[in-house]
Amino acid sequence: MSSFQADSAKKHITEITAEYRPFWQSVFDKTSNPNPQFSAKLCYMGKEFSGGTSREECVRFFPNELNNEDGIYCELFNWEQGHYHEGFRVLYHLPFDPHWRTNPDYKEVTTTASGAKLTTPTYVVRVTKLVMVNKTSVKALVPDMTTTLTDAPAVDLFSATVDDLLSEDKYTEMFSEMEDDHYTKMTIRDLYCVLQNVPLSNKKWLNQLIEKGKVWQQKK
Repeated sequence: MSSFQADSAKKHITEITAEYRPFWQSVFDKTSNPNPQFSAKLCYMGKEFSGGTSREECVRFFPNELNNEDGIYCELFNWEQGHYHEGFRVLYHLPFDPHWRTNPDYKEVTTTASGAKLTTPTYVVRVTKLVMVNKTSVKALVPDMTTTLTDAPAVDLFSATVDDLLSEDKYTEMFSEMEDDHYTKMTIRDLYCVLQNVPLSNKKWLNQLIEKGKVWQQKK
């Protein structure tokens, strides 16, 4: 039986897709395309890339999905049709590759495990080729926007020297992109630390910011 077929006791993939998609709409609304192509996908341990000698996490896509120039978003489920990542819902994006038909990272599958020919070939992709966009607890009612990821490399603000931090040309982009907590998350302890300029908060990043601020003030 194909990975995309479901037995009578299980939901069809289109039904799972319809259930999963609304959860991610707030993430889509923050992109340039609020109505992207999305599908629930079965993640399984496949042998397609090893010639049958070993298994690795794989997902299958249809040609019309791979031809979408905006790529395709997906959320993975397991054989029991539960969320693939235990305790979390994870949104992935497979970027468009105009040369996917000749890319060795895309393996064509034309038959089922029993040898029956598929009406439409599917293409296997390693899970490692997917870009993680958001990871949120399964208990959450909406996506946790603070976990939204980009493909830009992470920058550790506090590993930089004070001279580096004062180099506007080098760090302007970093400061403009750095996330911050909303003021509604401030505790009485945080407020005291900010007003008294002391690093005694329960938030490590705030303590580090206060320490760096002290050094910067001394060099003015």
